[in-house]
Amino acid sequence: MRDRVYRFLIVLFLGMAVVFCILAYHEHKPFLDAKISHEAIKKTAVVQESNEDASDPMNRRIDFELLKEINPDIIGWLYIPQIGVDEPILHGRTDTEYLNKGFDGKRSVLGSVFTFAHANENLSDPHICLFGHNMMSGQIFGKLDELTVDEDKVQSIYIYTPERIKGLTIVSVYSCHKKDAVFQDDWKPDQEDVQTFTLATCTGYSNIIRINNALESIPKRISKAEQTLQTLEMQLHDAKLEVQKEFPKETELKEKNERLFELNALLNIDESNHMIIEEEQIEEEQEITEQTTQTTRKEYVPKFGTR
Repeated sequence: MRDRVYRFLIVLFLGMAVVFCILAYHEHKPFLDAKISHEAIKKTAVVQESNEDASDPMNRRIDFELLKEINPDIIGWLYIPQIGVDEPILHGRTDTEYLNKGFDGKRSVLGSVFTFAHANENLSDPHICLFGHNMMSGQIFGKLDELTVDEDKVQSIYIYTPERIKGLTIVSVYSCHKKDAVFQDDWKPDQEDVQTFTLATCTGYSNIIRINNALESIPKRISKAEQTLQTLEMQLHDAKLEVQKEFPKETELKEKNERLFELNALLNIDESNHMIIEEEQIEEEQEITEQTTQTTRKEYVPKFGTR
């Protein structure tokens, strides 16, 4: 008997393991497919110049003609070797079009690196914002928080467009809200003659703000609750005093209730007498009708006899 139970449990656990593996595969498959497609586009579009230092990002060339054939919305390329970002830059018709679309315009869980819809397609504006998902797998901008300010002003981020290659130096890393000034059209960098790129991704910062706001509001909420409790206690005290007070028109109310009771009793008696009278009248009418019927019958009874 025990052997059967053990076998059943083993089969059950194996079945559950298979189900979990299948679910995990289906959950991970979109990320795997997106990674494969991104790796494929990098191998196809990124070309290393011959007879040049392969380790120098400035010697890379991006085949934008090929990329435009895949998707005309590809306007640039972002390369951050420190965190493994090597992605095309998309420019949609809306600010969020490529939030859940891949570089090929198809739906993707990874989304793409994209900029504002009103940004210049040549990425020549004084201030350019680039956005991407903060993926737990580290893809797209999943490792953006690993970047730090380089005190030596070494170029560590590279922007490629059909016209030029630009090396960027990280000057600040900080958390902010989506409505902060840096994302507004009228924001200007400290050095107006220097083009600035802002790389942004979602973080737990908004949750932290909500938690902090909730913690800060606790004393106010406690104070408000105490005031409400104090008010309710005063109202309860006043209500108890009112209950103990004698009703000023209690005698008058008692007299009117007694009078109302008498009137109701009289009305009930009248209704009973009225019903009795009606019943007596109905009985009398029935007797009269019966007598009339009997009399009529007697008048028409024929008499038989001899002559």
